[in-house]
Amino acid sequence: MAVNENFLQETLFKLQGIDGLSHKRMFGGVGIFSNDLMFAKIGGEKLWFRVDAINQPEFEAAGMKAFHSEKKGKGMPYWEVPEKILEDKDAIIQWAKKALEAAIRNKK
Repeated sequence: MAVNENFLQETLFKLQGIDGLSHKRMFGGVGIFSNDLMFAKIGGEKLWFRVDAINQPEFEAAGMKAFHSEKKGKGMPYWEVPEKILEDKDAIIQWAKKALEAAIRNKK
């Protein structure tokens, strides 16, 4: 899925409060990292955050779904970020920090 450059740049701007923020193009999308640990991904004009049992209920309550890889034929531990969160710089940082915590907890 091609990444919308404007969406990528806007998202990176909103995530500037995350320590060690970087990004890398991968698998047709963009991985977003904090100190080399991936906690988010972008495809097209969608942002997904890393989810585990602790932060997943927030995504479910917002009616969001997991990223589904057609190639792998299964869901992945990244869930789409709700539009209302994308539009709120404070909220997106809060959710991003929770996604980073999920990535840390599930680091291999």
